[in-house]
Amino acid sequence: MRVPYSADIDRSNPTCFVFLIDQSASMQEHYAGAAGQSKAEALAYQINNLLAELIVKCSRPEIRDYFHLAVIGYGPKVHSVFGGLMPVSEVERQARIESRVDPLTGAAALTPVWVNALADGMTPMCAALAQAQSLVEEWVLAHPRCFPPIVINLTDGEANDGQPVDSARRLTGVKSDDGFVLLFNGHLSSVVGGAIEFPGAAADLPMDAYARTLFEMSSVIPSAMQNKAQQRGNSYRLWRAWNGVQLGFHGGG
Repeated sequence: MRVPYSADIDRSNPTCFVFLIDQSASMQEHYAGAAGQSKAEALAYQINNLLAELIVKCSRPEIRDYFHLAVIGYGPKVHSVFGGLMPVSEVERQARIESRVDPLTGAAALTPVWVNALADGMTPMCAALAQAQSLVEEWVLAHPRCFPPIVINLTDGEANDGQPVDSARRLTGVKSDDGFVLLFNGHLSSVVGGAIEFPGAAADLPMDAYARTLFEMSSVIPSAMQNKAQQRGNSYRLWRAWNGVQLGFHGGG
């Protein structure tokens, strides 16, 4: 019997990542642990870094399209930075090189940039989850044997347009031959303190209703992924956490 979440990822059978980023007005608030930056600035910096890291992982040395990527911002409106899912090679070509400040060290450096900081409007998280659902449904139809799409939602608060748990369950009900779509959530906190990574139960979270909702929305980390993480050591992470981000990975690992 085939083990779920074990499909090979290569150019003939790529997978996709969809990043949902909160760009609402509350993201103007100071980000805990950052060098005078807002949550929006810190989040934009980290998303740009993560996109750059995914490109490096696909370099052999030419860039191979193991991944397709999408970034969906939600605030004044729900919008797709790349217009949908884009091959990683094309994402690399769209980069601009700009000087940006590291939120943790305060040091400026030239880095590739795709996403700018934005903090305005409400928090239409349900609409963003619905747009992600549409993208991954189309992806799975075109790539039925793929390692399931991974959606990462980064936010500091509460949806203003409905019940995000319901939207999340519809999203994670989408399935390839290898398993269901995975949804992971990161909570950007204003409270200074160490990151909470991979909590195994709601009791591991702070007394914060938003964090608990995100935990309820999140996927259980598949055992195949947990085993790979253990084989590579504790330094291996799907998502590189930074101070103040609480990763609501339901089920822990």
